[in-house]
Order: sequence, then structure tokens, then C-alpha cells
Amino acid sequence: MTHPVTSTAKYKEFESLDALAKALINSRSDIAWKGTFRTLAAKIGLLDKGTVTWWRNLPEQSQALAYFLEIPVEDLGVSAQSASFVVSFSDFPALKPLDLKREAPWQLGREVLDISQAKSEYGVETLEEWLEPDPASWRPPSEFSWLRVDSNIEQQLLTQKLTAAGRFDVVSAQTLIDTAEQLRGGKPLVVSVIESGGDADWLALADRPDSAGLLVIASFAFPVRGETSAAGFYDWERLALRGRDRRKFDLTAPGPIGEFKRWTWTLSSDWRRKLLDWVGDRLHPDPHFSADAAQKWLANFDPQSVWFSTPSDLLQLCQIMHTIAYTKLPRPSNKDGGMRLAKLLFKGGPAYRHTQLAQLAHNRWDNRDIPWRGSLPMDVWLSFSPHSLAAVSPAALTEIARGTNLVAVKKELARLAISAELGDPNALRTIFSLDVFQSGI
Repeated sequence: MTHPVTSTAKYKEFESLDALAKALINSRSDIAWKGTFRTLAAKIGLLDKGTVTWWRNLPEQSQALAYFLEIPVEDLGVSAQSASFVVSFSDFPALKPLDLKREAPWQLGREVLDISQAKSEYGVETLEEWLEPDPASWRPPSEFSWLRVDSNIEQQLLTQKLTAAGRFDVVSAQTLIDTAEQLRGGKPLVVSVIESGGDADWLALADRPDSAGLLVIASFAFPVRGETSAAGFYDWERLALRGRDRRKFDLTAPGPIGEFKRWTWTLSSDWRRKLLDWVGDRLHPDPHFSADAAQKWLANFDPQSVWFSTPSDLLQLCQIMHTIAYTKLPRPSNKDGGMRLAKLLFKGGPAYRHTQLAQLAHNRWDNRDIPWRGSLPMDVWLSFSPHSLAAVSPAALTEIARGTNLVAVKKELARLAISAELGDPNALRTIFSLDVFQSGI
């Protein structure tokens, strides 16, 4: 829930978070609230913005706040389920959810530092101080690091694993500017973001204290600015800037002088085999799924990882192989192999989805200005919408409305609705849940 505290009806009875904190302390004087009412007000404010670590570690206080606000404690987002300790697999609903408090997730890749920042004398550098801190010798991270994770589910797992560990405050948001208040704090912070907020993001980062460790986990690359001169710290352009503008200039510096260490989450060469084995162990016993059979089919049908190039893609294949024998999957020699695979991928959705997929692929290949292989931006895919299938004329609707056979009228309206959706660019977004459209088909 967005703003779980200030959006409640009970909060409207108070003029501020301070007033709410005072009333809460007075109503539950039997609880040790750890500090003054102002301290509690600050903690409530952070909770309202999505920072839940403090409250998650104090279930009695969380329950008291929820009771006072007259809402379920789950609405605060601090319970194990809502605090993202449990990972559900939307691409494979039959796979048992993963409880990160009790179970280890798969390990398919590792962080790799930008080659321009790597220092050979240090050996292989890692993000161990964030991802696997040593409890015996742990010290708060003090550097800024940016970890790009191309796979949606890998980003989700990394973020939720850090949340479950409870060593750092972890905030998930659409953009960095949405976490501006948390960035101004002095404690180590992990921020997981989905998309860039442009220049506003860097102005928010410019307010981050220099020595307050920060790990940004993002689905996009760190936007390094171009080199302006070889002067580096004494660059004339830098010296002409002041305040937050100079800080932004420093943050986005290229090469080894940049304040951010730039990392990329890189899948291992055998990640598909590792994931198949992990799924097989989790499903065991299963009448259909076999990690060995899946690996054999992939080696023949998709040896270059074109169709199944991300963990999300592979989980969708595992979902299929959980329900049917692998011998029923298309072979490379099948003329209609692509269409058969598309039908299987969209078996759980509307029957016409595979037609939509085929039409999009053909429209791409018919366009001489677009490369046949590789990823394309969302707006380009949406421009391939088969608009001709959406022709629903007023005359056709009038004719249907005059019908006296109710069953026939409903059938005809359903046909026109399908035709309209096939040509609707917004409806096509359903298809883009497949990571194959990010890697190219």
C-alpha cells in the first residue's frame, strides 16, 4: 500500500505525525518505544514512505501502530509476506514460493566491476560488503555502488534477499527521485529502482552524504557523461559549477574517477543448467518435468540462447514442461515450430495471443528499417500493432444491435472484441511480459 499511515482515516484525526506519535505512546505506555515522540514520529514517517526495517524488527510496536490506526498489520507492509521475504513465481505459479528467511535462492551469476574501474592489484573485486557481509568483521559500507541487473527476476531476488537479511535499510521505488528523503540519511542504504527519473535522480543523489554507503540496484545502466577534458578533478567545466550541480558532475564522471563504482550482474555460462536443476529439485517428484530433458531440448531448439535468454524466459519453459511431456515440444525441424511454441507459451491466456505474437514478428521482419535480431524499445514493438484487425465499423455494430437471437448477438460481440484487442497497442503490453521481447526474437 502507498503511504499506509497517512492514507488511513484515523490519521486525519491528527494534525501531524508528531501528534499521532504522542497519542500512540499515550495509548500504549506499556510498550518501550525507544526514544521520544519525535523519534517515533520520524520512524512512522519513514514507514509511510516504504522504509520498514525498524518496524519489521519490532513486531509488538508494529501491531500496536496498526491497531491504533484501525487497520490490519499487513497493510503496514511489515509482515514477513508483505516485507518481501517470500518470492512468488508469476512465470511458474506451480513452483512453490521461496521463503528467503529459511531457504537460499538459486545462484546464477555474480557482480562484475566496470573494466575501466577495476584495479588489478586488488584481485577480483566484489560487492561482498553489501551482498554477503561477514558478521564477525562487518563495518558499514561507505562507497557508492551501482549494480545493473538486466533480468527482472534476478533484480527482484537480490532486492528481497537483502531485505530478508535485515542488515541494511532497503527501499524499492520506481525512480531514484522517489527516494529523495531516504537518500539524505546517513546510514547505509540499498535502493532498487525500475526506471530512470532523468536529471531529477542525480539531483537527489547529490544530496547523499559522501561517506554514507549506497547501493543502487537498477534495471538500466549507470548514465556516465562524456569526457570533457583530461584534467579530471581540475576540469574547467567542473570548477565552473557550484553546489549540487558540481556534485552531479562528480557523480556521473566516466572512468576510474567517478564516485560510483559501476557493476553489472553477469549470468554464468551454465546458468540455464543451474536453474533447471534448481527447479527440478524444487518440483521433485514431478511426472513430467526433467532437468536433463529440458537441457536436451534447449540444446537442440535454442543452443544460442535466443529464445530463452533470461531466467524469466526459462521459467516459462519449465512451466510448460511441468504440464506436458517434453516429446510434445516442437523440434527445430518443424516448419511451424515457432508458432507451436508461441501457442504453448500463451496457452494460459486468450486463444488468440499466439496470433498476436506471430503478427508482431512478421511486421518486424517486413520492416526494412528495423534489424531482424536484437532487442527493441517498447514503443517500437507497440508501433507494430496490427491495426487492420481492429476495424469495427458503426454499421457492423448497428447490425448486431438489431439481432433478435441473443446467443448470436453475444457471439458476434465477442468476435469484435477480440478483433479490437488484437489491434489495440495497449492490449499488446500483455505480450511484453515475455523477456524474449527485450532480448529479441
